[in-house]
Amino acid sequence: VCEGGKLELRCPDGKISIHEAVFGRTEGGNVCPHPQIKSTDCQSASSLTVVRSKCDGQKSCSITVSNGVLGGDPCPGTYKYLEVTFTCVVQ
Repeated sequence: VCEGGKLELRCPDGKISIHEAVFGRTEGGNVCPHPQIKSTDCQSASSLTVVRSKCDGQKSCSITVSNGVLGGDPCPGTYKYLEVTFTCVVQ
């Protein structure tokens, strides 16, 4: 999800289990194209912790993709995005 957007995860028949969450930029302009891309090697150290705290074990969750929500700006001057890998665990 591109910076400024909203991540929406849902598991109608189970609970969310977060495997990976990366906020920053590790790809060039092919992902979330924007004129302001100065770095392609930056990621927030706290994005996984933040996403897990909001989503793990829930049926659904919503996170605004922003520096403030995801623990600061890992690369000032670069347009970022959030990539999340998760599964739905049926109990």
